[in-house]
Amino acid sequence: MIDPKLGELIALVISNAAREGCDGDEIITSQNAIDGLVDYMQQERYTQNGGSHCPVCCSPNISRERYTKGHGDSWEGCTCLSCKCTWNNVYDLIGFSDLTGDYV
Repeated sequence: MIDPKLGELIALVISNAAREGCDGDEIITSQNAIDGLVDYMQQERYTQNGGSHCPVCCSPNISRERYTKGHGDSWEGCTCLSCKCTWNNVYDLIGFSDLTGDYV
């Protein structure tokens, strides 16, 4: 079964290509479409693995270099020790849990 998000992305690519007058062969070979699908698949694989492997070479040899806090979001610089690529892990504040104390 295809992931619904991937299905939506494919439908969007086909719709946009058809609107631009592309035929089936052009849709398949469209570098923008391929890049978009690859990026989506890399993001999905990376987040499903909890960020434990490099998004390029899948190596578990990752150095986490810094952690920066923003306003409701944070990011962490990462480097793959195997292929030397770099990226940022991005974190969003989604709420809180386990509140205790006098708060009524």
